[in-house]
Amino acid sequence: MPGPWASHPAGLLLDHERWLTSNMTVEHIQSRVELSCESPSKRVNQFPFEHVLTVKDLLALVCRRGCCSQEPLVDADSLSSQPPWLPTTYNLQTELPHFVSYYQQRQKRGLDNVWICKPWNLARSLDTHVTDNLNYILRLPATGPKVACKYVSDPVLFPLEGVGLAKFDFRYVVVLLGVRPLRLYAYRHFWLRFANK
Repeated sequence: MPGPWASHPAGLLLDHERWLTSNMTVEHIQSRVELSCESPSKRVNQFPFEHVLTVKDLLALVCRRGCCSQEPLVDADSLSSQPPWLPTTYNLQTELPHFVSYYQQRQKRGLDNVWICKPWNLARSLDTHVTDNLNYILRLPATGPKVACKYVSDPVLFPLEGVGLAKFDFRYVVVLLGVRPLRLYAYRHFWLRFANK
């Protein structure tokens, strides 16, 4: 039986995790083995090595390795990158020379060279910059590690009354219960987010 903290007016407090059957936490779980032994039926919002999907630079790296490890990252003739559905992405700490070379090749060919640069570990567009200025991009890592992604200049837009054509995205909450076999559930409610300018 849960204690009084479970019905707190501000919402569920996580003071006594042993009473919870589901745990949404922002704390990194250090010992999954211990957690699974002490509370085998507890569900948490983390899974081992999840950072390869939730951290921007690692997601790009995993996507490139997963789909096209035998192919070059960039086609020398077209300058298109792999995988084709992922905007060209570089980690400005570990791949800076590759980024500069790619930027300069696009510049020589007169191609669109607008980039969106953002911290690989922040959300809500914090410290995000959109620019085509290489010198500006090269200074951005001074405020923390960044990725540079080729800006999608022709996105699918939604006609929104009072705004015009607006960018949008979908926000889903999913629960991963297992990987072998794959057991993944999506919350039946989801959010549509629209740009207001």
